[in-house]
Amino acid sequence: MDLFDFTDLASSSSIDDSTYNKIISNWNKFMVCLSDDDKQLLLKVIRKCYFKYQKSIKAYGLSDFELYTALLMSILIDQQIQIDGLKPK
Repeated sequence: MDLFDFTDLASSSSIDDSTYNKIISNWNKFMVCLSDDDKQLLLKVIRKCYFKYQKSIKAYGLSDFELYTALLMSILIDQQIQIDGLKPK
């Protein structure tokens, strides 16, 4: 379990990181259409992966496409790590 699992999602609205805030702002129209549970889950995944891999996400560039590609790759890596941890050894 990570530190991010214990952080309050309400506090994510006050995070002082312009790149993170840009990502959340751009996804807002999509998130408005989600149920509250799904929205909270998406915010948790984005926040966890963004702050875990932010150097890599910011390294390539700051266009929306580059940010979303890097964020998606970080989510996939994180999910694979979790899947690998569930496999019997």
